[in-house]
Amino acid sequence: MANLFLKFRNKRKRRKSKLDPYRNIIDEKVKNSCSATSIFYFIKEMGYTGGISILRDYCHQIKVKKQTTPVVRIQTAPGQSAQVDWERGFCSTYPKRYSY
Repeated sequence: MANLFLKFRNKRKRRKSKLDPYRNIIDEKVKNSCSATSIFYFIKEMGYTGGISILRDYCHQIKVKKQTTPVVRIQTAPGQSAQVDWERGFCSTYPKRYSY
């Protein structure tokens, strides 16, 4: 019985998607960093009748994940280093503050 099920399962054809005629255009737009919403309106003018959710799912699958570069942390013992944040055009003297 199980073999019979697998025999018919393998013969089933994949159902065509509404995105199939537009896949080349979508791939090109995703490479150019276009959003799924802008692609949706672009292909809708060309006759696409499907919804935006299936388009978003497809774009998410083909979009290349950006790899973040690790941050280099410098650790020192307390009292060995200091950090100063500079702001241009601002001078602070306690208790009064002056701005240039």
